[in-house]
Amino acid sequence: MYSTARTGSTRDGTRKAFLDAPRLQRVARCPHCGAEVSKLIHEKRILYAVKLAGYKLIYSEKGTEATYRCPNCWMIVARSEAEAERFLSGEGTDKEA
Repeated sequence: MYSTARTGSTRDGTRKAFLDAPRLQRVARCPHCGAEVSKLIHEKRILYAVKLAGYKLIYSEKGTEATYRCPNCWMIVARSEAEAERFLSGEGTDKEA
């Protein structure tokens, strides 16, 4: 239903991808800038805790943080995939900027 295209990692460890809206539904509007939004920018950060044991580095993953941003103003419009899907389908556009 949705296509995701990864663009790789950035210098700050962020992975970016695009989440496209289904074609036959109305276009959502960003609650921050009011622009028509047909796809969102997916940003996923992986948080790590780094430990030193003598001269050896030990990495352990702490967790992940995902956000979905407006491609026009880069403001966060969703924090989960389900919330992003609701937003793109037009259900999450009741808030006015």
